[in-house]
Amino acid sequence: MARALNLARRQLTTAQKRTIIADQLAETPARSNRWVGKMLGVSHPTVASVKAELALTGKIFQFEETIGLDGKRRPANYWSRTRHEYPEDNQNYQTPLSAIKPLLKHLPKTWTIWECACGRGNISGYLQDQGRKVIATDIMTGQDFLTWAPRKHWDAIITNPPHRHMTAFLHRCFDLEKPFGLLLPLLVLEGRERHRLFREQGVELLLFDRRVDYEAEHDGSRRGDTPFASIWVCHGLLPKPLMFAELVE
Repeated sequence: MARALNLARRQLTTAQKRTIIADQLAETPARSNRWVGKMLGVSHPTVASVKAELALTGKIFQFEETIGLDGKRRPANYWSRTRHEYPEDNQNYQTPLSAIKPLLKHLPKTWTIWECACGRGNISGYLQDQGRKVIATDIMTGQDFLTWAPRKHWDAIITNPPHRHMTAFLHRCFDLEKPFGLLLPLLVLEGRERHRLFREQGVELLLFDRRVDYEAEHDGSRRGDTPFASIWVCHGLLPKPLMFAELVE
């Protein structure tokens, strides 16, 4: 209860909040992410992020089972949820330049952009070509966005994250308390958890006039089969909550 009350204080920094979560995890390491999140009044993806960081540094034991809110024991699977590997080809939607261009004018030239899921480097390469400073990282090169951040100064996050982990990415972006733009499927606007997050934190949307034709992972050719519409989900970036853009090659 003391930790929950402490977390409710708005003047705490993100690092201070994560320290409180870490203390709770150290005390109840066998409890599930949802249980800890419920007790502290924080999101379970945030708890998962802190738990993965502690596990990497050996500060907590890894359990084969966790105890949930209902008291039942279940296999521990937080590791697979937080590391967001990409075994399926249809998760590798590489971003074409047409989808990046509409966002460029909203990025001050003095900013350093962190592209945290850079993949083949489409976004980071384009931003660098336009004179922007970029820090490009990816989980495939050892930098897991959910548990890691650059030591160098950066001003905003711009990326096309793996869609299956869009909720975790959104939580992490809000936790970092800096402007961001995530290229996500339109269905990101569905779901009770994301609805609550957008309502409490605020959100800015950049809508396209048609579907983004993503590039294939292996050779950069156009897929031509995108089964969903895409939008830029932003915070602290756009001048209006709702904006529109044309996709121009």
